[in-house]
Amino acid sequence: MIENWITLRAAPVKPGFTYVLMCDTVTVFEGTLDKSDTLIHDETLEPAVTYTYTAFAQKGKEKSKTVTAMATTMDTTSHDFTIEKFEWSGRGSSILWDVEIIKPNNIWAFGKIHTEDTDRWNGDSTKWITAYNAIHWDGNNWELRWVKSKICGTSTVDYPNLKGALKDTWGVSQQEVFVTGSKAATGTDNVLLHKKNGSWSFLDVPTEIDINDIWGSIDENTGQAYILLPLSFKWDTGEKKLLQLRPDNSIIEEYWPFSDRRLNQFGLGIGTESL
Repeated sequence: MIENWITLRAAPVKPGFTYVLMCDTVTVFEGTLDKSDTLIHDETLEPAVTYTYTAFAQKGKEKSKTVTAMATTMDTTSHDFTIEKFEWSGRGSSILWDVEIIKPNNIWAFGKIHTEDTDRWNGDSTKWITAYNAIHWDGNNWELRWVKSKICGTSTVDYPNLKGALKDTWGVSQQEVFVTGSKAATGTDNVLLHKKNGSWSFLDVPTEIDINDIWGSIDENTGQAYILLPLSFKWDTGEKKLLQLRPDNSIIEEYWPFSDRRLNQFGLGIGTESL
């Protein structure tokens, strides 16, 4: 099935008028509008075809100016896919939460990965070997990793204060990446890590509410990254917040500076659409 989503916008909405959207000679929508825009779903399309959409409003013999837009559907693929399966044997239940593809030879997956070498004491029983929290693809091989950080001037240790799992990630560039994870002391998912120029650090999130996602957008005019953190308790009702991570890594209550985009927050994630 080939489908298309069309935003039908009228400003202002004319009382008593019927709004019509046609795809070539087929009527896709015909009815009144109670707000300035509505989203219409057209699922009757064929692959690799150019369609002409026309929209107008009418009331009796009175008819508005007709607006036209073209849309070309993509062609089908050969479905000739090769799927490779990678497995890491070990104890316990491993999980991967997120994947970030920076380029074909630089891919990161984050989660909690148990192997035969983890979840045990080292040879002299001085250090507990925790589960891996990342896997890296270099274009040829996957390598299990521990994301490390230096805290309060101490020596580098394996993700201190983390329960082990790293969950969501968003990158400004290949040199700067943000990752969310879990806090060992409370079990809450409100740890935020920042990697810049090869060095990891913790960022202070002023709440114990779980971080459900990290999402960002680059302002085309200024080149500035705009980063959001939706927070809520996944399994309980309670406080909900939407926080913004500022360029100086301080965190404030969210505001939305883009007048040409709408912010949608749903489930555990964030998305936008153009206006």
